[in-house]
Amino acid sequence: MSSIFYNSQKLTHKDTCIACLKIEKFLQQHFNAETLKANVIVIGHSFGPEFEHKLQFSFLPTLTFSSHEQIQFKLPSNPLFRRQLQKQRYLAHYDVQLMEITELNRHSTVKFLQKTILFGNPSRTRFVFTGEFSTLEIFLHVPVLNDLKFKFGIAWNGEILFKEKIVTSGFKIKNIFPVLDSNHINLSGRHLKFATAPIPPYITLKHGRITGGSSYLIAVYLSEKYNFTMEVDFNSFHSTGYMKNGFWTGVTGALYYRRADVGLFLGHTLDRYGVVDLTYLIPDIVYFMTREPKNSIKWQAVFYPYTPRTWLLILMTYLTVMTTMFVGMKLANEEHPSRHALFIPLQISLDQGFDIRVPKSIKIITALWMGFVIVISTGYRSDLVSYFSFPDPEKIPLELEALAGREDYKVIFHYHAGTVFHYFNTAKSKVLKDIRERFILERSGAKCAIAAAMEPKSVCISWALVISGAVCGNLTLPGAFKPMVVYSKPVVSFTVGFAFPKNSVLTESFERISGYFRDYGLIEKLNSEVQNNFTKEGKSWMRTQRYEDSFKRIEREWKEKQEKVRPFKLLNFTAVFSILLSALSLSFVVFLVENGIYKWQRLLNTVIFVTTGLFFRGNNDL
Repeated sequence: MSSIFYNSQKLTHKDTCIACLKIEKFLQQHFNAETLKANVIVIGHSFGPEFEHKLQFSFLPTLTFSSHEQIQFKLPSNPLFRRQLQKQRYLAHYDVQLMEITELNRHSTVKFLQKTILFGNPSRTRFVFTGEFSTLEIFLHVPVLNDLKFKFGIAWNGEILFKEKIVTSGFKIKNIFPVLDSNHINLSGRHLKFATAPIPPYITLKHGRITGGSSYLIAVYLSEKYNFTMEVDFNSFHSTGYMKNGFWTGVTGALYYRRADVGLFLGHTLDRYGVVDLTYLIPDIVYFMTREPKNSIKWQAVFYPYTPRTWLLILMTYLTVMTTMFVGMKLANEEHPSRHALFIPLQISLDQGFDIRVPKSIKIITALWMGFVIVISTGYRSDLVSYFSFPDPEKIPLELEALAGREDYKVIFHYHAGTVFHYFNTAKSKVLKDIRERFILERSGAKCAIAAAMEPKSVCISWALVISGAVCGNLTLPGAFKPMVVYSKPVVSFTVGFAFPKNSVLTESFERISGYFRDYGLIEKLNSEVQNNFTKEGKSWMRTQRYEDSFKRIEREWKEKQEKVRPFKLLNFTAVFSILLSALSLSFVVFLVENGIYKWQRLLNTVIFVTTGLFFRGNNDL
C-alpha cells in the first residue's frame, strides 16, 4: 500500500509557499487521488486541534506525530547475538517521506535517517527534503544520504535540488522534478569497499597483491562499466561464519557491521537470511576429487569368466561324471576303475591325450563329457582374453554415500570456515556426520588437491572451481596432458552471489547486473579464462620441477597410462601358480606317503620273513 510520510512545520503554516505547490504537484504525479486521501502520515511540531485547517494541501492525513522522536525502533537487547536478531523491519514502509530540514533538527534528522537505513527501506522510499535553500545545500551533502537511493530537495523558493547519476557530482539546481526510476543503477561515482576471502581461483594473489581471479575480474569489469572506484579487502576475512557468542566473522561480519559495502561472493544459507542482503548470480557446486583409478589385471582374473555358481556347477558335473564312470566300470568288471574314472575326465578337461583304452561301458558318457568340455573351455578362453586385454579399474567412491562406507579413504577438507564447512557442521544426516568426523582440515586448496591426487585412497572436498583450478595449476604436465584425477557427483549446490549490508541501496542495482552477467554467459566465460590461465601458468611451473619426485611420479604414471600393450607380471598369474604349487605339494605329499608305505611294507615283510624263518628253524632243531 502506498503511503506518504511528513515531517515539517512550515507546511502547516497558514502562509502559502511555492514549495507546497511543488510538493503537491510531485505527489499528484506519483499517486492517485484515492491514495492521497487514505495513506498520508504527517510529522510536525505545530500540530494541534486545528491542524486540518492549517494544512495547505488538498488532502488530509490519516495519522500524525508531533515529532519523529516518537517512533520507536525496538532494538534487540543483544544485537550481536544472531538468534535474537529480528528478521522483520522495524519501520513501516512509506513510499514518500517529506521532511523539513532546519538548523535545529538537522543533526537529529541525520540520526533518524541512520536508523531508517538500518530498519527501514532506503532503496524504495522517496525522500523529499524541504527547507531554506542554504540549509538544504549543506544538508544534502551529508554522507548518510549516499545510502538513500531516491532523494531530492525542494527549497521554500521553489528551486529543486537533486543529484545526477554520478553520486560525487554534487546536487544540481533544476526547475523540474527528477525521474525516480526504480530500475536506476546507482553506482556511478561511488567508491565501494569489497570484502572477500583470498581463495584461488576466485581471488588470486602474488606477493601479497591481487593479480586476478574470476570474482576480482567481475568487480573490475563492473567498475569500468558503471563508473565507480573500488578497494578490495582480503586480509581481514579468512572465514564467513559466526562465533559461539553470536558475533559474525569474515565477509558476513564485515557486511553485517557495515565495515564493507559489497561481499564478493557469499553462498545463500538459512542463517544468513535476514542478516545480509544476497543476490543470485550463479549456482556453485561442491564435490570431492580423488586420483584416477588404476587399471590392473588381478590375480583373480582366471576365475572371472564364470561366476562362482557356474564354477560350482562345473565341479559338480565333473564329480558326477567321474562317479558315473567309476560305477559303470565297476559293474563291467573293468581294470583300475578308480584311476580311469579320475584321469579320463581330467585329461579331457585339460585338452590332454591319454593312452587309456576307453571301456565300452563308459564310451557314451565320455563322448558327452568331451562335448561339454569343448563348449566350456571355448567360452572360458574367450572371456579370459577380454579380462586380460581390458583390465578392471579399481573401485573408487564417486558419491558421498559410497565415500561414507569407505572408511579406508582419507577425507581432506579445504577449510576456510565458510558455507560448506557450516553445511557439514549443522547437517542432520548420518552420512554427512560420519564424513565430518573424518575431516582433515587443510587451508590451502592446492595442497588439498595435490594430496588427493598423489596419495592413495584420499579425497579432497571443496568448491568445484577451487579444485579444478588447483588441479590445472599444480598437476598438469607440459604438452597434451589430461590430469589423472576423477571428480565425484555433486555433493551439494549453493546459490552464490553478491552480498550487501541489510537494506543496502546497492542490492537492487547488483541484482539487475547479476542478471546481465548470468543470462549472457559471462560468468562461464570468466571462469573458463581463469582456468586456462591457471593451466598455462601450471605447465610453465611444472617445467621447472622436472627433477622433483612429484614431477617424475606424474610423468611415469602418465606414460604407463599411454602404453597400449603391457607385459604380464607374476602377480597376474598368482592363481595359476598357486594351483600348480598346490598340486605339486599334494603330489609330493602323496609321493612321500606312498614311498613311506612301500618302505614300511618292505620292512614289515622282512620282519615277518625273518621271524617265520627263525620259527621254522627252531622247530627243526627240536
